[in-house]
Amino acid sequence: MSASARTTVRDVAAATIGHGMENYAFSVYALMSGVIAGKYFPASNPALSLLASVATFGVSFLIRPFGAIVLGVYADRKGRIPALSLCIKLMFIGTVLMAFMPTYASIGVLAPIGMFLALLIKGFSYGGEFSSAASFLIERNPARRGFFGSWVIASQSIASLLAAVLLTVLTAALPDTVFDAWAWRIPLAFGVLVGPVGYYLRRKLRDSAEYHAARTEVRRHPLREVFSTQKTRMLLVIGLVAFSSSSSYLVTYMPTMSVRELGMPSSATFLAAVVGYAVSVVADPVAGHCSDRFGRVRVMVIGSIGLAVTILPLFLLLTTNPLLPVMITVMALIALIKSCYTAPNTAFKAEIFPTHIRSTGLSIGYNIGLALFGGCTQLISTGLIQLTGTALAPSFWLIATAIISTVSVCCAARLGRNRTREPVRAAVR
Repeated sequence: MSASARTTVRDVAAATIGHGMENYAFSVYALMSGVIAGKYFPASNPALSLLASVATFGVSFLIRPFGAIVLGVYADRKGRIPALSLCIKLMFIGTVLMAFMPTYASIGVLAPIGMFLALLIKGFSYGGEFSSAASFLIERNPARRGFFGSWVIASQSIASLLAAVLLTVLTAALPDTVFDAWAWRIPLAFGVLVGPVGYYLRRKLRDSAEYHAARTEVRRHPLREVFSTQKTRMLLVIGLVAFSSSSSYLVTYMPTMSVRELGMPSSATFLAAVVGYAVSVVADPVAGHCSDRFGRVRVMVIGSIGLAVTILPLFLLLTTNPLLPVMITVMALIALIKSCYTAPNTAFKAEIFPTHIRSTGLSIGYNIGLALFGGCTQLISTGLIQLTGTALAPSFWLIATAIISTVSVCCAARLGRNRTREPVRAAVR
């Protein structure tokens, strides 16, 4: 491997490891939400216990916009690399708290409060992580923004795959009593190991020439400029996030739903999740590359409309045939189709903003979208199932967000055609 290739691999790994670390922790929480509900949110009614668990998960998303403001401005003023280093330090603290927090049986009400605090710290750091990583990668590789931006999403898939593999192995190899007694902490503790590695890798990074060139220009404060000149673009980003976040978090919720509503064994549902995430790991960079060649809008609309049309039949197939081969097929198809939207989405969102305020605008719009759509997906899915009495209900939510995002893509494409900024025009050709 040439020196240039090694540098590129190092840049991608260092930029995405924090996003992967964060999504690993949230994937473990989502995949084990039923277990965590019993440990930290005990209730006489198991459904209420699960609702409390996913509600805490959802509320932690509300702090992300505040992290976006603080860390997004920091990334635009001080640099992408200082922001990425600060983010991974905060993530590490939150991960340690989540992994080793005593249960409700040990410390009572302090247990759910402590878990909530851990999720808040991680949510705050996540507020600046995605935008800093995405900005860094597309600014370092302007000719292949779709491909390199897709690795931010691929790192999410890799992290979720790792979480699902570990849970599959543990639930298959250990008796339920052992897993419930102490082994459920193993996946949480594993995430602690990533923090020091990520910090070491990020210390070796340097900001791009594009960032330094934009920084030398005399500008207003990034936050003031974003809210005075970029409100329409932030609204578009919120809409663009709707489908990508809801589809991703619905996939992590499906194992819990399949166990509770369809009576499937945990080991089988985790195995199906492994297959789905593995498909995403391969499909994400391919979709990103296709967006560089054929245009982001074409590829993204295929993903959003495609899944909106197929999700209800796929859920119907699973609910009427709750078998492992069926669930594997459903998870794989969902992962493949949604990659067409989610992988190019990273570069598409980042290209909407000028370089000198990119991290601020992207982080605020992205995290507001996550709070409104991603953080509520599990809560809404659980509530819809309880309200309607059918396991098909989560597909209704996904269809609604697909419509929102498709409209946002078309509006962003029109914005690109009506403006002269080259990055947007290239994305929507």
